[in-house]
Amino acid sequence: MRCLPQARGWQFMPIPSRRLFLPALTLFLAGLHGYRAHSQVVGFRPLTLFVVYKHEAQYTENSKFPPYLFDSVYARRSDGSWAHHFTARTPAGDQTTGEMIEFLDFRTKTQTILEPFTRSAVIFRLSDREARRERGRVTDCSAVPEVSANSADASRVRMLSYTVARVAKKEDGVMVDNWVAPALDCYPIEEMEAFASGSRNTRSVYKVEMGEPAEAFFEIPTEYIPRSPQQLEAEYKFKFGVPFWGEPGVSNAQRRYEHGLVQVE
Repeated sequence: MRCLPQARGWQFMPIPSRRLFLPALTLFLAGLHGYRAHSQVVGFRPLTLFVVYKHEAQYTENSKFPPYLFDSVYARRSDGSWAHHFTARTPAGDQTTGEMIEFLDFRTKTQTILEPFTRSAVIFRLSDREARRERGRVTDCSAVPEVSANSADASRVRMLSYTVARVAKKEDGVMVDNWVAPALDCYPIEEMEAFASGSRNTRSVYKVEMGEPAEAFFEIPTEYIPRSPQQLEAEYKFKFGVPFWGEPGVSNAQRRYEHGLVQVE
């Protein structure tokens, strides 16, 4: 499944907006992936298994720039592991695209970022506590009131045949407005993030496939080289002349990477 569907012949926007989609690669730092309420849930319960296909758009604060448009895929496995694959473009302005991948694997208690242009695999190891916390977030519906298919509440509507509920909140200065589907463990069918700078991100699910996703979603290709966050940053700067994460992102990522190494020694 190495290639994402290229629906509607969407085009990519100029490179000034490239940094907007980097937070999608570092959601492990913010504790968010799609919709995640901050919860202390640590127990296990049956999961709804699915693969969702989304159209995404990222807008800069400058309205003169068209939005950066791309497709993405999110998959959830029976043990709660998830994978996020999406189309990315190099900062070289040559229209070269690749498949950026992030996945969290509860079998190995690792979280992995695959950067396609340097063929780098950055693998973060989770402690037992981190794994329990992340597993609880996968199915957290604590911010959503009970949703009935027959509800007349104006904040509940139908999208893609699912009854959804609106969840709006502000986290770390970011306004989040989501329509989540309880039948999918409160995964958002529609998402919008608005930043104080005036930039915003939108995501819209256009297809849902129920059932266990293919193992290919969670595999590291043999040609990828294991690297630390700092090594990836150096390789990316050498190749493109610009940072991949930048500061403080790379320092935060490196600290977590090294913390994981200490735990397995």
